[in-house]
Amino acid sequence: MHSNETNLIKEGGTPEYLVSLWISSYPAEIRIGTNMGSGGAMAIARKLFPNARVYSAKSA
Repeated sequence: MHSNETNLIKEGGTPEYLVSLWISSYPAEIRIGTNMGSGGAMAIARKLFPNARVYSAKSA
């Protein structure tokens, strides 16, 4: 466990992806940690937000 420059605590070494989505006409980005790649991060976002339009995932 370590702290980065923005005082966020990060546990583990899983890669993180920044997933972009639209929820109720508003753009949003969430950070998802997964070992399944960017497609897996988008799949997780779709499970978390079934009514959102998930359109992008990139390495964070």
